[in-house]
Amino acid sequence: MDMTRPQQIELFFNKHKSGTYNVKIITKYIHEKYFKNSDKTMLQLQNEICSNISQLVKTKDINFKRLETSPYTYKYQKIANDDVINSYLLKYYNITQDKEIYEND
Repeated sequence: MDMTRPQQIELFFNKHKSGTYNVKIITKYIHEKYFKNSDKTMLQLQNEICSNISQLVKTKDINFKRLETSPYTYKYQKIANDDVINSYLLKYYNITQDKEIYEND
């Protein structure tokens, strides 16, 4: 099964749930797992991953987050997408705009 680059990035974080990771580490993992016999260079792949991460971070529906210490350092973050919690926040705290709710944050 071929995976898209965003799927590969999310899979990386599903398998690496502790620690912090930079783009070079993510690139090395994806290169070794999916591109060992490819003509694609590490730099080309790293540029693709940077671009995809930038797009994923904008969507906010991802399993990792960018750390405040560095714009290129990330860590796994489980998202609690629960309509009950969102309804509770709306009912008791009058929060009407979309809020990200994370476990252990």
